[in-house]
Amino acid sequence: MEASCAWTKTLPQISGLLATGSLVRGEGHARSDIDLVVLWRRSGRQRFQRFFNGVPVEVFANSRAWLHYSMCVEARSGRPVMAHMLATGTVLRDDTGCLALLVGEAQRLLSAAPARPEDGGVADRYAAACAVEDALDLLTDPAGTETIQGDTRLVLYRAIDAMIQYAFSSRGQWLPRGKQRLAALAEADPESAMALQAVLDASSKSIAAVELDAAARMLVGSTGFFEWESSLQAEDPPST
Repeated sequence: MEASCAWTKTLPQISGLLATGSLVRGEGHARSDIDLVVLWRRSGRQRFQRFFNGVPVEVFANSRAWLHYSMCVEARSGRPVMAHMLATGTVLRDDTGCLALLVGEAQRLLSAAPARPEDGGVADRYAAACAVEDALDLLTDPAGTETIQGDTRLVLYRAIDAMIQYAFSSRGQWLPRGKQRLAALAEADPESAMALQAVLDASSKSIAAVELDAAARMLVGSTGFFEWESSLQAEDPPST
């Protein structure tokens, strides 16, 4: 940590430094990296990845405007990555008090529920249903063996992730990090998590197809195409 913090001093116009990530939260392991958020006085943003004494370090250098922008944009997508980094980090330097204000903003953002999509989440639901339909197409294809391989496994995992994303968005909850989503779903909805785990544990395409169909009907209410319509975009696109 000391070597990486010393290196950040070579960056121009630093006014704040925050350490964050799984190691700082006490959740790290041998392969974990260190995340550092640098607050710049200057405009712009830049990302650096370095090794210090064999430890991978990710440095996110941002102006105040960029940090605020990132939190707002990511919040609208349902996955506030930067806000989580700031809210769970440890401030190491704050020359002007601006970083503390940004940390407070991040904490307030995370304490509130995500904004509901204008369409009520139907587009997310349709995306999940379509991902399930693609997976079922491959799982029920009579060609080949019963072993789940290659593209079939890849598309199946994408369908499962799409259903998990919809499960959280439909509940008005923030989307957890990728490596924590199934565990987080198990806390919020054990029955749905068990249904998805059954898909993952399936030993053949035919079993996976049955389990996926059941899980999709439980979580999404559909296994493919259903009728819906988006809101009207009345304006023409900007010129290119």
